[in-house]
Amino acid sequence: MLRRPQKPTQHVAKKGPTKPRTATPNGDTKQAAYVVFSSTIDLATMKKLEQHIIGIYTNAKEAETLEKSFNEANEGERDGHFTKAYSVRYTLPYLAPMVKHALNL
Repeated sequence: MLRRPQKPTQHVAKKGPTKPRTATPNGDTKQAAYVVFSSTIDLATMKKLEQHIIGIYTNAKEAETLEKSFNEANEGERDGHFTKAYSVRYTLPYLAPMVKHALNL
């Protein structure tokens, strides 16, 4: 069995922890919005029937509370349909196109 010659190891500087970027290049701070959706699926065909925005929040805890309470209230299937809520975080420059896309689905 042949072995390749070992190269001398070079010291590689490790990068320290980096700070997350809080400002865009033009100086505006990025804000986030949490959008809570509800989606209904037909269990027989597995097709998405409806999708609705049920809340938009700037606080993640409020979005999680709405999502949790909606899912507890709509637990299980009804008439062969299953409805579930979920939340998605968007930064504000990308919020409008994403919501428009979600409503057109």
